[in-house]
This record gives sequence, C-alpha cells and structure tokens, in this order.
Amino acid sequence: MKNKKPEIDSLIECTNPDIIIGTETWLDPSISSAEYFNSNTYTVYRKDRPPNQKGQSHGGVLIAIKNDYQSIECKELQTNCENVWVELTLFNSRKLIIGSFYRPRPDDNTSLGHLNESLSRLNQNSKSVLLIGGDFNLGNIDWDSSSTIPGKSNIKQHQELLDIIADYALTQLVNMPTRKDKTLDLLLTNYPSIVNNIETIPPIGEADHDIVLCNCNMGQIQI
Repeated sequence: MKNKKPEIDSLIECTNPDIIIGTETWLDPSISSAEYFNSNTYTVYRKDRPPNQKGQSHGGVLIAIKNDYQSIECKELQTNCENVWVELTLFNSRKLIIGSFYRPRPDDNTSLGHLNESLSRLNQNSKSVLLIGGDFNLGNIDWDSSSTIPGKSNIKQHQELLDIIADYALTQLVNMPTRKDKTLDLLLTNYPSIVNNIETIPPIGEADHDIVLCNCNMGQIQI
C-alpha cells in the first residue's frame, strides 16, 4: 500500500466497496490506517508482519468495513500466520465472518495448518456466513475440477488447501487468473449463492496481482 495512496483513493471512489480485504499491505504500527482509509467511512482491522532485521515491513493483512455495519474483530480466530478475522451482524442477527489470509512464498509449510486451526474454532452449528479472501500463492489447481494439476510443483500444499475447502464445505469462487496465468487470489465461502458477480480489475501501481471485485447479496441467504 505504501506509495499507492492516490491509486487506492481512486479505486475506492470508483468501486465504493463495503468490504475491503487486503494482503501484502507492507504496513507497520507506525502507520495509521487513517492515512489510507477515511475513518468516518471505514473501520480497519489489521495484522502487520513484524519488521525484518533491516527494519523493513512486508506482508501483512487487513480488512476494512464500512461504518454502516456493526463489526468486531474475532481475535479468538487468529493463529500464528498472516490472517485477521472480523464478524459482521446481518439481518435477523445472522453473522458474517470475514477472513483475510496471506500465504507467503516460500513459507515454512505451516500457514495452511494455521488457517485450518482458525476454521476449526468456528461454531459449525451457528449458521454463520463465511467469506475468506486473500493471496494463497497456490496456482497449480484446476478449479473447474477442484483438483491439482499433474506434474506441477508443491502438490502437497495444493492438496492440503483442497482438503480444507472440502472439510469445511467451502466453495472457491475465483475462476480466472489473477497473476499472469495463475489463480493465486481466492475467495472462499460456505454460501456461494450470495455471489451475484465476480470479476477482476487491473492492479494498482506496480502491483502484479489483479484485484478481485465481488458483488454479494446477503438477502439471498436462507435460514
């Protein structure tokens, strides 16, 4: 996000999003969220990556929610990876749980395990709507068949992600490339019927990942 404030301002003005899921923010505690998001419009929840030995901050995730919605951070869902979780109250007291997840490349092969741990802490009987977005950096999956692509590298972690999706009855919604020919930026939900449209738009600044833009209708949720 650093050095991209004009582009971020323009993006928010053009798309007017209710929810923003961000990864690789490169922010640190010295940088206020209000520098990028109008505090009168958005409440921002962040998990910054600790600075490296050179004092540089990379990685990091955030979720920004319009103040029109009642939201709280779900700290009990945070685990030892780059993720942040927020709960919104919908109509009829229904809950929407939003997660922002970033799997760095390379990682120590623990990020997906921590994501699984977060999901295991959810009350599976609560009928909450779940929406997880982020950069998973796992591009060797054929999402038409929900299977790994034979002969590609790191198949074990790709299959681990597919197993998590199946175990929690989730659907992966992004079916187009987000970086070159790879679908790295994903959106997972347990209520795919809420999604009216999903598309990608060009990245901002010198970023090399397209932006995933999703339109959801929470009124389509059946209790």
